[in-house]
This record gives sequence, structure tokens and C-alpha cells, in this order.
Amino acid sequence: MDFQWMTFPERPDLAVDVGPLHHQFPRFLVQGGPVTQQYWGDLYRYFPDFQFALSDAGGLVAACGHAIPLRWDGTVDDLPAGYDGALERGIADRQMERAPNTLCALAAITSPQHKRGGWSAQIIATMQAIAKGHALSTLIAPVRPTGKANYPLLTMERCVQWVRSDGSPFDPWLRVHWRLGGACLGVAQRSMTISGSVQEWETWTGMRFPASGPYVVPQAFNPVQIDVQTNCGLYISSLTCGFSMTYRRSSVSFPEDIFSQGYALMHQSLHIRGRMCRSACPTSTDGDCASRY
Repeated sequence: MDFQWMTFPERPDLAVDVGPLHHQFPRFLVQGGPVTQQYWGDLYRYFPDFQFALSDAGGLVAACGHAIPLRWDGTVDDLPAGYDGALERGIADRQMERAPNTLCALAAITSPQHKRGGWSAQIIATMQAIAKGHALSTLIAPVRPTGKANYPLLTMERCVQWVRSDGSPFDPWLRVHWRLGGACLGVAQRSMTISGSVQEWETWTGMRFPASGPYVVPQAFNPVQIDVQTNCGLYISSLTCGFSMTYRRSSVSFPEDIFSQGYALMHQSLHIRGRMCRSACPTSTDGDCASRY
């Protein structure tokens, strides 16, 4: 794969090209998270070296990645409480002048024109290279398994146990990480909390909510709880299980000398140790994805 990667300080104009990539996310993820709304701008203000884009051989932006450095003691108990927790800890560590030792991925986004080209794995490899360049020994990420939205009534714990006949994870985004050497650590239940008025949820989803109750909405991992009396809708996102990994060599174009670095993923649910177990399930194709972890 012919590509170049550049950080925002190297190319301040990247914001113009990267911005449209975020439009692939459901609107409630982008507009409804109070922690995201409060801190996302700080990524560019305080951590620009960890925001980057990948361009193809023709110079077009094919993908982008966002991450935040933070302090983690390496134990499951000390993992940030998912996506919101990672943002909050990274900002707090900076304010308290705690030296980071870990890079936490927050988003990996591939443009629609560059799907199925191996870019998702390349984003992970680039994050690993950036972590190494800043003397951060580990990369962690609250992973959003893209196929979970097809099964909103099932628990995350159940879905992440599904594997294909070759033993690889059923979910294509989890499969990318697994092929790079992932081993499950656990699941974090309250990774992201999103709230809004009933009217906001109707705008975000294009649906109507005439009565109180749980509703399945497009691209949500769990039902949204609507309360028309209080004019509130609440969604608590549960992301994937955690992995501890060391990179294996593969077809991904990894930057040189990063294979000895540790890589850990965390998810949305209680952090419980475990292995992925075999279960009969249909097959699924691999593919690049837009994933806000």
C-alpha cells in the first residue's frame, strides 16, 4: 500500500479534509455526547501530535485517526471507563501534569471511497508508530464493533463471543484487531452516555417517539430509553471487549520497529478477563470502517 501519514501540526489544513469523514457517524454520536462536546476541541488544542490523516498515492485523504495520551498502570481495574472515561482521564492527566505512558485511540475513520483497502489496520499501525515516537509503551482503545448495531437487543458480552469457522471474531472490526494479535481483557458497560430531548432524538434519527419506552434506532448498539413526560432520551453505549496484544507481522505496512510494542484494547462493559469462545454463527465479510471507539 502506497500512503503517507501526517499529523495536524504538520498540516494544519487537514481539518478541512478530515471533517467530512466524521459525517459517517450517526448524528447522535457526534452531537449528543456531553463529554465529547466538552473535550473534543481540546484534542486539537492540547494534543495535535496525536491527530493524523493518511493519504493515498494520489494525495487524497483516505483515512484519519484520533487519540489521546493518558496514564494507565497496566491493570484491568485501572482501564478508563470507556470512551468518555478516556477523554476525561487524558484531559485530567494534562491538567494535573501526570506524565502519560499510554496512548488511547478514540476514532479510526476510513473514507467511503477507500473502503476494503486495508486502511483500518493501517490506522492502528500509525497510532502505534506515533505512540512509540512519544515514548508511550502501550496503545489502548475502547473499540466499537461495527456489527453490533445489527443486534441491539443482545448484550455486548454475548456478541463478542461469536466467532467464525476459522476461530476469528464474527465482527469485522474486532477481526482486524484479532489478526494483529489481540487477546480479550474484558468489556466496559458505560463507555459513552448520550442524552437529548425527544425532539433532538427525532432529529438525530429521523424517527418519531410518540410514547415512553425503549426504542431501537439505526446504528445504536442498545435501545434508546425515551421518556416523553420528562422530554428526555437516554442512550448508554456499550462497546467491545478488551484486548491485550503484541503486533504480529502481517500484510499491513507497519512502520519499522514497532512490533515489540504492547497493544491493548478496552471496551464498554465491566472489565472481566476471558477468552473468545467458539459459537455457531453466520459468516461475515471483512471491511474497512468508520469507528468512533
